Amino acid sequence: MTAFLTDRVGVQELLDRIDKLTGAPLREAMVGAVIEGGGVLQGPPGRAIAIISLHRIVATGATEDQAISAWIEQATKVVREAA
Repeated sequence: MTAFLTDRVGVQELLDRIDKLTGAPLREAMVGAVIEGGGVLQGPPGRAIAIISLHRIVATGATEDQAISAWIEQATKVVREAA
């Protein structure tokens, strides 16, 4: 169901932009995408998990970096399902 509600083109464009990024550049690109796209990125301290919500795709992780990795994995699946 998520695949039908998600801007597949926008998600694919973001995935293409971040494809070769790692570490701080990846995190900066994702934070920028969250700000531009009206998403949410919340992480520790004070939280048990980090959460990223962008383009109607939600993922969690023990850290912000893990949540970003989980979001990329989930977004990739959503784009494939919509194709």
